[in-house]
Amino acid sequence: MKRHGTARRALARAALCARILITAAAVVLCAVGIYIHVLYPAEKLDELWFYLTGSSGAGTAAVWQAFAVLIGPCLAAVALLLLPQYLFSRHPLERKHVSRRTGKARTVRLLPLQHKWLFTVVSALILVGIGLGQVGAFGYLRSRFTESEFFESEYVSPKTVGRVTAPDEKRNLLFIELESFETSFFSKEHGGLWDEELIPELYGLLSDPDAIYFASDSGTHGTLNAYGTTWTTAALIGYTAGIPFKVPVGKNNSYHSENFLSGAWALGDILAANGYRNILVSAATTTFGGVGEYFTAHGGYTIVDKNAPYFTDAAGNRLEFSIPQSQWNEWGYSDAAAFSMAREVLSAQAASSDEPWHMVIKTTDAHFNGYLYEAGNGYEGSVRSHAKQIENVYATTSREVGSFIAWLKEQSFYADTTVVLVGDHPNMLAGICGEVSADARGRYNLILNSAVTTTETKNRAFTAFDFYPTILAAAGFTIRGDRLGLGVNLFSSVPTLAEQYGMTVLNAELEKNSDFYIDRIMGRKDYEALER
Repeated sequence: MKRHGTARRALARAALCARILITAAAVVLCAVGIYIHVLYPAEKLDELWFYLTGSSGAGTAAVWQAFAVLIGPCLAAVALLLLPQYLFSRHPLERKHVSRRTGKARTVRLLPLQHKWLFTVVSALILVGIGLGQVGAFGYLRSRFTESEFFESEYVSPKTVGRVTAPDEKRNLLFIELESFETSFFSKEHGGLWDEELIPELYGLLSDPDAIYFASDSGTHGTLNAYGTTWTTAALIGYTAGIPFKVPVGKNNSYHSENFLSGAWALGDILAANGYRNILVSAATTTFGGVGEYFTAHGGYTIVDKNAPYFTDAAGNRLEFSIPQSQWNEWGYSDAAAFSMAREVLSAQAASSDEPWHMVIKTTDAHFNGYLYEAGNGYEGSVRSHAKQIENVYATTSREVGSFIAWLKEQSFYADTTVVLVGDHPNMLAGICGEVSADARGRYNLILNSAVTTTETKNRAFTAFDFYPTILAAAGFTIRGDRLGLGVNLFSSVPTLAEQYGMTVLNAELEKNSDFYIDRIMGRKDYEALER
């Protein structure tokens, strides 16, 4: 009997420990879900996964921040859920029950062991459900298993013969991707969210005599955020191929293939087919996120980055770049270094050949909290006049862009060059714009020296997709029907998909599963390899 009693006590302790662990895990999951939703109220599950697991260190910082904030509330919640069970086990609530049939009395415990387990399991399921709901897990699963024909019905293939026609006199095309640049960083006076002007050079360019920019309101609010275009690789694909980057959750930067999006036909493909030399100068190394593979597969770009700091011009002359370590960061080089290399590459290319060229300049300094650099080796140093690091980062990149554009205008080839500047996505730093979510903020856009123009630039609903045909039109190309991919030429009178359907419907449809996208754009073999 004594041995039997000891075994029963051991089982009871084990059961208590199991209930404590289950309750604690459920409370933590619920609390983390709520906390993430507070930090990123508008982001979807795949976007959250990218923000928190990317190599920027934001995820690690968020974990420690969450631990500091949640440890107290979590302990209190666990205690509140376990305390009644503990008290009932030490001081059980009992009542006497008298049978109406026999008249005999017996003692009934109000919370027996099986009821404790029922309470634990039910409360854990409720808490886990709340946590998963806060991060959009159920919405993701619903979309993942809902097939949509939207993509197939709206996609306009750029491969169709006669869809795109090059001009007789081809213009050079410069595309500058500005990491995390949005119109939010204008001053409040200029339609932004800041008391002061953080990016005066970029705001000033909007008033350039050669400038055209599109706004989603009557002021300066920029490009809207479509599903599948909210991180760098996806944004570049959206801008230059007119399609979202649809990958399984958690695989945002895991797609690597020699046949990257084999069914797509991108800006680089069209330009290469029309005799352009395509060049990518990137501050960040292009091995991350499949950027290099995308630009290699779609246009055969010559890539200049930290892994390949050299360029061979049309005459066979080789330029080699030696960037001082003071201009390095965890992604590659500073934006200033990227613009410096771009100056030399453009000068060499223009001097060695009359063939048209297309260059992409990819910046990186404003990623999350950003990077600052000390003066030295001919560099004047980052701006330090603002209170916060990220403010100084934006001010510094704005200065570098302004300096580069001023240099560009002095070059003989500028008159025959169309320049496009876009912000790739809103900044991912939690709370950077207070309570204004990323989805409510607009990305920067600007076109200089366009071959065509329009007066319909305000109060437009447009996304990254629409810049694919718009960039080609700005470079003098003619687009039959003014649509490519999911994009619409903004110089035309054709309504965009965002204008036709609204952003809520557009994003909901894009988030759903599309066999057409898997089979005809990415390739099912590549997609299934990602799922494994």
